[in-house]
Amino acid sequence: KIEKTDKPFMEWVRKRTEEKRCSAATKRQNRLFCNILELFGRISTFEDVTLPNIHHFDDFLKTHIGIKTNRPLTDNSVKAYHSRMRSFISEAYSYGLIKQNPYTRFKCGRCLTAPRMYLTMEELNYLQSWTPPTKSRQYALDLFLIQCYTGLSYSDLMATDFTITEQHEGNIILPRTTRVKTGTQFYIMLLPPVVNILKRYNYNLPKISLCGYTAQLNKIESESNIGKHITSHVGRHTFATTIALGSGIPIEVVSKMLGHTNIQTTQIYAKILPQQVVAGFNQIKKKLQ
Repeated sequence: KIEKTDKPFMEWVRKRTEEKRCSAATKRQNRLFCNILELFGRISTFEDVTLPNIHHFDDFLKTHIGIKTNRPLTDNSVKAYHSRMRSFISEAYSYGLIKQNPYTRFKCGRCLTAPRMYLTMEELNYLQSWTPPTKSRQYALDLFLIQCYTGLSYSDLMATDFTITEQHEGNIILPRTTRVKTGTQFYIMLLPPVVNILKRYNYNLPKISLCGYTAQLNKIESESNIGKHITSHVGRHTFATTIALGSGIPIEVVSKMLGHTNIQTTQIYAKILPQQVVAGFNQIKKKLQ
């Protein structure tokens, strides 16, 4: 059946994308990979899965300009696309659909790790005081601010029922919550800025697609003149870096707040903030006096 199609490898990859048991976020990323592979165009059949074409794929990724972002792919994105391609090709090789796995002879090279973007407390306060021009923009900004003060990812934010809350020692908390991506359980206490936002929606946040959310955030970025690229991930990074680590919370606790399965994932947020550097110099200065 596969051999009868004009693009057996592409059809097989799309078929496996839908068949694999994984989170909705992973499935969405695999679909984006399929679109990139289709756009690349050189690997359609199993016979096209060759080392030269993998090198061409690498060149394509490193020169590709995103249609919606109008930006080249980051080194981390290039590495991620290679990782997905490697996974599908390894699976095809294990099924006997190809005779050789070209990735055994391909080296992607070290990719530069892009710094994790996050907002400072001053920038966060600026966005909170900024007035969006439309209701759609206001809603997207509210979602982003909730992410900044909870650390929720987009998929977890959309899956969370904020109408189910509990009172504990004067604090509003959500019952035990499970991450959509990993199934890890974690707890959230709703900080005052989050409560103020939720009250406007009667704790019932409307749903919005990731595409629509991202588009609104791009408009907020340009209209507010914040000076930083704003995405859903930036909200989560802001919570981890500015709100949690900036408040002196131990990284082990921050890991639990974010619902990470491995503390090494949390360590990418463990930056030394400018105020911590100043505090360090002041401590040295006192000893020298």
